Amino acid sequence: MFENVRRRPDSLHEAFAVYLRDQFGWQSFQAPDKIKEALSHVSEVSLWQSVAGWITHHREQAVSPGEVQDMLRKIVNRRNKIAHEADRDPERTDAKRSITANEASEAVDTIDLVARAIVHVIGPPPAVPDLPAEENLDEKTVGVSGSAKDALYRNFWSRFTSIAKQNGWSKAAPTTYNWFQMPSGIAGVNWVVSFSKFGCRSELYFGDSDGGRNLSRWQALADRRDEITGRFGGSLIVDDLPGKKGCRIETRLLGPTVEDEEHWADVLRWMTDTQSRLRAAVGDLSVLKFLESH
Repeated sequence: MFENVRRRPDSLHEAFAVYLRDQFGWQSFQAPDKIKEALSHVSEVSLWQSVAGWITHHREQAVSPGEVQDMLRKIVNRRNKIAHEADRDPERTDAKRSITANEASEAVDTIDLVARAIVHVIGPPPAVPDLPAEENLDEKTVGVSGSAKDALYRNFWSRFTSIAKQNGWSKAAPTTYNWFQMPSGIAGVNWVVSFSKFGCRSELYFGDSDGGRNLSRWQALADRRDEITGRFGGSLIVDDLPGKKGCRIETRLLGPTVEDEEHWADVLRWMTDTQSRLRAAVGDLSVLKFLESH
């Protein structure tokens, strides 16, 4: 990232934003410790103490930092049991745990209350400073940036989302990010198409918060790389991304950027074709679930 900004007239702000999305985009911030860790990157406030103070003031009922965190942990734990254990009752394996409408509403209200408290104690984002004169290059030099680039991404992905819906890949709305993620049916594993510094990428990405799980899932497919590459009918990069938690199996298209609107049709055809062939080449991902159950 540093070399690209130093050698080419890229915007440092834009390059760093892409870097942050790569670092944090696959992570989950649900547990209180993870929420605190994430927000520590943008604020020095004593998070849970400040949140507890705000809630105490607005509810006129004292609540401690520990109680706020316990409320969140209870919700997250129940969510995990629903998502990962089918909410089975450990005492009666043929039944689910009981849950009432009031309990569900209370969970929603608690999340809303804590979120509003966090927004208040963190405060608004700081104003973006003006670029120094030497960085304030004309648009033709640095390319489209800021809201204009966001609009380009939204327009491009609005076209791809129509294709994704037609193929049954995703029902998600267009984004302003440089990537578009689609579910694989397995938590932490996603099909992704994106723009990158070298051009475009089409991939199967292993982005679970557990790096060891990503590696074992990736390895199960990497062991079949010759078979998968043969079925794909083209070059594939099977990369365990040393030093990072994530892993990927990808193919690349060198050159195009989102600013090249005249080439969007070609890029869309490439993304559609490579996603179709990659999914067919990899096949049924249920083997990954079988792998973890044994």
